Amino acid sequence: MVYSEVNCLKFTKAYVSVPLIILMVILVGLVLWLTVLSPQTGGSQQEGGPAVAISFDDPVPTLSGVNQEGEPFSTDDMNGEVWVADFIFTNCPDVCPPMTFNMSRLQDKAKEADLDVTFVSFSVDPTRDQPEVLKEFGETFNADFSNWHFVTGYSPEEVKSFPRTLLNQLFKN
Repeated sequence: MVYSEVNCLKFTKAYVSVPLIILMVILVGLVLWLTVLSPQTGGSQQEGGPAVAISFDDPVPTLSGVNQEGEPFSTDDMNGEVWVADFIFTNCPDVCPPMTFNMSRLQDKAKEADLDVTFVSFSVDPTRDQPEVLKEFGETFNADFSNWHFVTGYSPEEVKSFPRTLLNQLFKN
């Protein structure tokens, strides 16, 4: 399978793109708040404390499947580690290729800085995105599979509920 610019410009499955973009905007906003605007880092604080309490004490919800090599993968195995995740599907025509390209650049930068970080790309189309398809997709973006997992093998319902469960857990207070 060849991933050309023509494939990237098709607008199939656009209904998945909007939630992915919204999720990415939420995550970027969360990171911005945590690194720049939070009271602990010198950002402005509303009288009486921050408006939203975020808890990082609880483990990430469990999502289990297999990676691009067909090896078992679970978020439970990532407890205590630093990791960056995104949600993709290999026949995505618009946002997934640039997100994966940027994740590849981030992986390169982390390697240059000698950071111990793992990258995870969860497929939102686990029926179509089998391990060999994910491996080929990752190779297209020069993914270093030693610390980047392309994960599939769960139900569509499980991967759909995972980000919502995670965000609910973070903002539970």
